[in-house]
Amino acid sequence: MAVDWPIPLYASLFLIGMTKGVIYPAIASLLAAITSANRYGRVFSLLSISYSIGAFFGPIVAGHSRHLVSPYFIAFFVLMLALVVLPLRSFRTPEPA
Repeated sequence: MAVDWPIPLYASLFLIGMTKGVIYPAIASLLAAITSANRYGRVFSLLSISYSIGAFFGPIVAGHSRHLVSPYFIAFFVLMLALVVLPLRSFRTPEPA
């Protein structure tokens, strides 16, 4: 939202809200699908902890690394790393229930 876009603030906030409305339930569904039912509490508590740590340290790390590395390179690197790691999940054999 710090970028001077030609769209109004309420449109940006609407798009951010819609994106979070798609991403967060998808993460919860993925975790529920790959985790056994007796470990839901632990897995979702770790998800909550990771959200909290990211919300605290993310702006700090981004502010300090802005002078060293371009934020576009960081975004590109994280995206490419996710695309490389994503196919690894499809090669695992499913655990018997």
